[in-house]
Amino acid sequence: MERTRRHAVPTRRGNANDRLGGVLLLLVGLSPLPLGSNRPAFWAAWGVVLGVIGLVYFLSLRARGSALRISPWRLPEVTILFIVLLLFVVVQVLPLGGLGYSPIQVLPRGLQLSASSISLDPATTSLTLLQFACYGLLALLFRQVGYRNSRADRVLNAIFVIIVAYGLLGIVLQGQLGALLGIPGSGSIATGPFVNRNSYATYLTFGLAIGVALAIGQLEQGESRRKRHRRVATLALIGAGLFVIGAALVATQSRMGFVAGLVGALSVTLLALAGRRLGTGIWLGILAVLLLGTIGMLALNGGGLLERVGSLETAGDVRVDLYRQVWQMIVSSPLVGYGGGTFEGTFPLFHQLPVSPDVVWNKAHSTYFALWAEFGLIFGTLPLIIVVAAAIRLLAARPSGPRLAAIGVIVVAAVHSSVDFSLEIEAVAFVFVAIVFLAIGAGIGAAEQRRDHA
Repeated sequence: MERTRRHAVPTRRGNANDRLGGVLLLLVGLSPLPLGSNRPAFWAAWGVVLGVIGLVYFLSLRARGSALRISPWRLPEVTILFIVLLLFVVVQVLPLGGLGYSPIQVLPRGLQLSASSISLDPATTSLTLLQFACYGLLALLFRQVGYRNSRADRVLNAIFVIIVAYGLLGIVLQGQLGALLGIPGSGSIATGPFVNRNSYATYLTFGLAIGVALAIGQLEQGESRRKRHRRVATLALIGAGLFVIGAALVATQSRMGFVAGLVGALSVTLLALAGRRLGTGIWLGILAVLLLGTIGMLALNGGGLLERVGSLETAGDVRVDLYRQVWQMIVSSPLVGYGGGTFEGTFPLFHQLPVSPDVVWNKAHSTYFALWAEFGLIFGTLPLIIVVAAAIRLLAARPSGPRLAAIGVIVVAAVHSSVDFSLEIEAVAFVFVAIVFLAIGAGIGAAEQRRDHA
């Protein structure tokens, strides 16, 4: 009887986390549908939904007399930096002019702008604060879901299936299956439900990294004749999913998305190779499959992508000119920036030839530059340090499928964010946070279980 009472609370808490995992999967799965959730109305809507989910979850824990499996302070390096970032965004919104302090923003050609707050658009910065708070809550909740390794594996598989489904949707909408299904295509470029090719490509490359990690996990399982047929069938399903993702990725014609996908898949493979849990022949086979798959995808539907590679030099010149002017914007307010989310409204003050005036430059086309322009060099670097801290914790954890997938996803995001803004799209950010902190939760849970059985 005493043992039953001792295990009652953890069991009920585990059931609550099972239900939480299902609800969060629904949120992550639906978020790409409304244009990748790239509109303020969707930010507010998902904020309300996520807030309700968190409130119900915390109240249910309180009613059961149980606590969080993983406290925010189990990751002090992440939690402290995140709180500092949130506080700074709050400061950007405050009407400091009413307190006797008037922030002076330096503009090109010696102009100065005296504003009542650090942010040139406090309303937009308030929405950015809401987004950041959502990401923090999502990270906390996915850590609870990932605590049990079996549940983390199930959730990771479900995220892979979701991304495969959106890959198939992109192929259908693009028109590759139009002749067979009678569905009119949207053109030669696949964007899926997203607003642009690059955001969709980043979303797909996350799935590519997950799929490679899942496949390696299946190969690393011990030899068992009874389970061999099931493992082969699972590998075949993963391979089919990777084929769909690869076909959709090539159809986006995203140059850097394609490169980031290859780098992410290769990083997962090399990280697993460092563990040397498979024979050399199997690793050579994996690398050969990746190479042949890449060549096959390009041969099948890579004409548009290869044509865009040919225009890389011209596009590079345009980006260099853009980045030069964005850097001017950064150094004009290097300490506090111009306010979260204000790039679209502030950059026109710096925009000049040779950057084309015929294009609306509402994004910096580099998440790193965007962070520094909006939050300054110090506070704009905090999100990068948080991701690095998460990566270090993952690298220190024991090998697992979620760990491999999360590191691959971080590599993909780091590479593609250097020249694009995919992580500024909320649906992409949701799945990024979900995978990374699911894996961190799994690592903490595995470590505690080993300690309990020691």
